[in-house]
Amino acid sequence: MKHMLYITIFTLLLSCSKNKAHINEPLLGKWQLSINAYSIGGPIQEHAADPAKPVIVEFKKDGTYTNSADSKYTQYSADGNRIKLTGPGATSVTLQFTITGTTLMLTPIEPMCIEGCYTKYNAVK
Repeated sequence: MKHMLYITIFTLLLSCSKNKAHINEPLLGKWQLSINAYSIGGPIQEHAADPAKPVIVEFKKDGTYTNSADSKYTQYSADGNRIKLTGPGATSVTLQFTITGTTLMLTPIEPMCIEGCYTKYNAVK
C-alpha cells in the first residue's frame, strides 16, 4: 500500500509543468498598418498608411514578432496591456496596446514621443 502511495505521488509530480507566460490571445495574428499619428508641436495628426506599400506586423504565440517594414525587432512579450519588443543588437521598446473590435492601437511608452504619437492597425484575416 505504501508503494502504491509513492507511485501515485511520483506520477503526479511528473505530470506537473510550469505555466507558460500569459499571451494576450486577441493580440495574436497579423495586423496591417492603417494610420500613423504624430504631432510636430500642435495637435496630433493622423496620416493614412500607403495602401500600395502595406506594412504587416505579426504576433505569434511563441513570442515571435515580425514587421514587414522593419526587421530590427524579432521577439515580444506581453504583460497586461503592454508589449515589449526586443531583437538582436536592438534597444528594446515598450508599447501600450488597445484592441477595439478589429483595430489595434500601439502607443510608445519607452522611449515615448515628446509630442505624442500612435499607430493603428487593422486585423488581417
